[in-house]
Amino acid sequence: MRRGIIVLSWILVVGWMGAIFYLSCQEEPDVPRAGTLMPDYLNHGAAYFVLAFLLFIALQRTRHSRLILSFVAIVGWCLIFGLGMEYAQKHLTDTRHFSLTDWAADGVGAVVACLSFLALSKAGDKGRRVYAFLTA
Repeated sequence: MRRGIIVLSWILVVGWMGAIFYLSCQEEPDVPRAGTLMPDYLNHGAAYFVLAFLLFIALQRTRHSRLILSFVAIVGWCLIFGLGMEYAQKHLTDTRHFSLTDWAADGVGAVVACLSFLALSKAGDKGRRVYAFLTA
C-alpha cells in the first residue's frame, strides 16, 4: 500500500511538470488563461506552488529528510525547471519569450509552498496532524 502511494505521488509530480511544459510551449494566443484579471506572474507562482507542494509530499513519503534539506532541493528543482521552461518558451515558440519576472515568480511560488509546510509543521496539534497525514 505504501509503495503504491509513493508511486502515485511521483506520478502526480511528473504529470504536473508535463502540464507546465505543455502550457509553456503553447503559442501566445493558444495559452489558456486562469483569469483575465490575474497577471501572468501569479499564474507562474501558482503553478510552481503546486509543483513544490507535490514535490514535498513525494519527497517526504519516499524518504523522510530534514525540512531544510527538502526545501533547498525543492526550491532548487523548481528554479532549474522554471529556467528550462523559460528557455523552452524562447526557443520552441514564436510568440513567447524568456522572462526573468516569470522565473522569479516560479521561485516565489516554490518558496511560499515550502514556508506553508513549515508553518503547518509548527502549528498546534491540528497542524501537525495535517502535516503528518500529507507526509506519512
